[in-house]
Amino acid sequence: NWIESQGKRYTETKGHKPLSEEELELLEQIDFPFFENQSRMTWSGMFSDLVKYQKENDGRFPTSHKDDPDLNRWMRHQRSRMRSVYGYVPLSEEQKSLLESIDCPMVHQGADMR
Repeated sequence: NWIESQGKRYTETKGHKPLSEEELELLEQIDFPFFENQSRMTWSGMFSDLVKYQKENDGRFPTSHKDDPDLNRWMRHQRSRMRSVYGYVPLSEEQKSLLESIDCPMVHQGADMR
């Protein structure tokens, strides 16, 4: 059903196009049910968390689950999106540019990064 589909898009489940910032805002305005007890995980919010993590850790990025589980998982998703594999929607040019601006290793290694 449509509600379940939006939930999968919200959690960026493989094979489902992620919700845009505009779609997230519209769904939040009507108190959409899948927002209950979940923190908002937008691309820009996670990118901001990544920048903060990098600044607080001498320019390093989270490289393992124990460094920061949420950011580590998000970075793995972005790597898959960069490589356009596993049914993930590719990164937009703006998202690629933002990742390049902080010298994110997955951007420079591209398809070679595993």
